[in-house]
Amino acid sequence: MWLAAKRPDGRAASVKSVKPANLTYGVDELPPLFDTLVLAFQHVLVMSVGWIFVVVLVTSVSGTPQQSESVIRMSMIASGLATILQGRNKGPVGSGYLCPSSCGHPTSLPRF
Repeated sequence: MWLAAKRPDGRAASVKSVKPANLTYGVDELPPLFDTLVLAFQHVLVMSVGWIFVVVLVTSVSGTPQQSESVIRMSMIASGLATILQGRNKGPVGSGYLCPSSCGHPTSLPRF
């Protein structure tokens, strides 16, 4: 991966990044297919915690099963869109890293 750094005169200079020894894969490296599938499954499990939290929240305020279904659908769509936007690395939106985006986690409850 190449990072753009600024020289004292304002021009861009190329600097090659170095992978730290404690990382298995660098930013530009592609893991094997099996590892990618396992990490994708883990990503879905992390996101599903937020979806379950949404269902528990709707049920706790006496919501109907139809309302729970509607809210969970919207939560899945919002999670997918947020993950896609977070994974972009072009323009002002996104970091280029896939991070699980969810519509709420039980750990965020004390903030409210």
